[in-house]
Amino acid sequence: MKLFPGLMAVLLTLVLGGCAPHRGPARMADHDTSPDRSIGMPNPASAHCIRIGGRLELRNTAGGTVGICHLPDGTEMEEWALFRRDMATR
Repeated sequence: MKLFPGLMAVLLTLVLGGCAPHRGPARMADHDTSPDRSIGMPNPASAHCIRIGGRLELRNTAGGTVGICHLPDGTEMEEWALFRRDMATR
């Protein structure tokens, strides 16, 4: 009989939850899904390269596009490797 109050609480929660108003799915027409749409947030690795005085170069490889950061001292480093190296110390 000790199980009865807990079981009733669960059932009541399920029943009341089922009575919540249905919001329905969002209409696709409300969203801009064009590939040219910018989300307004830069790639953090690219932004880091520029912030520390580097120049970013995008290279097309067989595996895809890779960002290379040319640092002021002449060093070239893949942008995400640079980002992980510098941010690991924080």
